[in-house]
Amino acid sequence: MCDVTAFVGEETAALPEILCDHHAADYQGTIASRAMNLEDALSAFAENAACDHHAGWENGEGAYGCVAIDVASGAVTLTHNDRYIEYDTTETEI
Repeated sequence: MCDVTAFVGEETAALPEILCDHHAADYQGTIASRAMNLEDALSAFAENAACDHHAGWENGEGAYGCVAIDVASGAVTLTHNDRYIEYDTTETEI
């Protein structure tokens, strides 16, 4: 799961203790529903967003990023950073 931090302006704030309906589909397309607290629901949303837009982010050297949800405007922004090792190989016949 991902870390979840709420802000009001520049200050951190506590998330309300509420239950959310969480719906998830498995690889066969079966939809499962369950209640979870808001922090876990936001964490699951962030992980699903990263998987949907950057498949394999957890492979190799890993990756990191942030999902920012601006409640007032309704904007959701995913910032993603890949980590990888690159090789540049050349072969020359002499």
